[in-house]
Amino acid sequence: MTNQDMPPVIDRYLAAANARDWTTVAQCFTAQADCLNLGVVVAHGPTGIADHLRAVFDRFAEHRDEITRVVVDGSLAYVEVALHGRTHDGTAVDFPGADVFELTPDRTAIDRVSAWFDTSRTPGR
Repeated sequence: MTNQDMPPVIDRYLAAANARDWTTVAQCFTAQADCLNLGVVVAHGPTGIADHLRAVFDRFAEHRDEITRVVVDGSLAYVEVALHGRTHDGTAVDFPGADVFELTPDRTAIDRVSAWFDTSRTPGR
C-alpha cells in the first residue's frame, strides 16, 4: 500500500528497517527522540533507537513490515503494519502491529515513535 500523505521520513524509516539499514534508521530521528513499546520508553536518541530495533529484528532470520493502513494528521501519523517474518529455525511468523509517529513541525524527522504489537509473538520471548 502506498499513501500520498505519508511523510517521506516515515517511508524512509520503514524501508530502512525492512532493509536492516540501521544507519539510515538512526538518521530519521531527532537527537531527543524516544521509542516506546506499549507506552514504555525502551530507547532514546537515534543510536539508541536503531540499536533497540536491531535487537528486536535480529530475532528474525528475515522480516518485512507491510503497510496496511495510514492516517496522517499534521505532524502525527498512525501506521498499521502486518509483520511477515521467519525465525532462525525457519518458522513463519505473521502478526499485526501499529506505530504512532510524532514528527517535527516540518515533518522531516521523527521525534517519537510508539510501537504497538504483541511482543509475546516475537521469537525469543
